[in-house]
Amino acid sequence: EYAVSRSYALDWDDGKVTLDETMKQWRRFDSFVASVQPLGAPDRRHVCALLEALNFEPEAVRAQLTDVHTLARLNESLDFGLSLQQLNTLYDTHARSLDKASAYITGMHHLKAAAPSFGSPPQRELEKVLATHALDHVRAQRHLASAWAIAQDREFLADAGQPNAAD
Repeated sequence: EYAVSRSYALDWDDGKVTLDETMKQWRRFDSFVASVQPLGAPDRRHVCALLEALNFEPEAVRAQLTDVHTLARLNESLDFGLSLQQLNTLYDTHARSLDKASAYITGMHHLKAAAPSFGSPPQRELEKVLATHALDHVRAQRHLASAWAIAQDREFLADAGQPNAAD
């Protein structure tokens, strides 16, 4: 935290930072942390790391925390079960796009619910199909339904003694 405060306070003209300026920036950091607490910032260390990662741009940090907080509410409403760390990773994975990360959570929720109808494919397969269809869960479900039907046809033909007829 002290390093963050000092980085805010650096006087680029002479490279010296006074104690007063450092304390002023530390209070600024304190008020910023307090302002983002309702957005689900887990602790001061997390806020500090975000500030460093986002080039000490408070508005970028506020925007990311707001987006991740929105994802956390969606995660909770769908009972999806991701931790805050997983939500942050998901957000970063989808280029810090709330729309894409939300589409992923919603899409995976729908695919997991429909998975038993398609032979319960593993989560990796569901993720792959969802990504193939640009996070459109309706198209992904159609894809899974087609793949399941083809697999069933192959199985039926194999049982009938015609293993290559479905190919």
